Formats: sequence, structure tokens, C-alpha cells
Amino acid sequence: MRFLTVVTTGLALIAPAAHLFVLRNKIGLPKADDFVAQQIYRDWWIVGPFLPLAWLAISGTP
Repeated sequence: MRFLTVVTTGLALIAPAAHLFVLRNKIGLPKADDFVAQQIYRDWWIVGPFLPLAWLAISGTP
């Protein structure tokens, strides 16, 4: 159960960490270029379910 908790929590943190790491480079982009850069996150919805799964795994870990 602990392994599942670590894995799901790590997967849940992938998308927020990706946004955080590129923020410094994107902060000064013009609006049109920022819109283009946002397209790289288009298929990241796939990792969305890992957030509630991580919460359930953490809440069930003794």
C-alpha cells in the first residue's frame, strides 16, 4: 500500500511541477506565444485522475 501511495502521489505531482518549472521561461512571453506554449499541455488531462487517487492512497495509509 505504501508503494502505491508513493507512485500515485508522484504521478499526481507531474503536471503541477511541469507548470512550475517552465513558469520562469514563460512569464515574459507575448500572449500569442504563450498560447502556442500552452498547447504542449493539451494531453496532460490523462494525469488528472492521479490526484484523487493519490489522496485516497494517502488517506488509507496507516
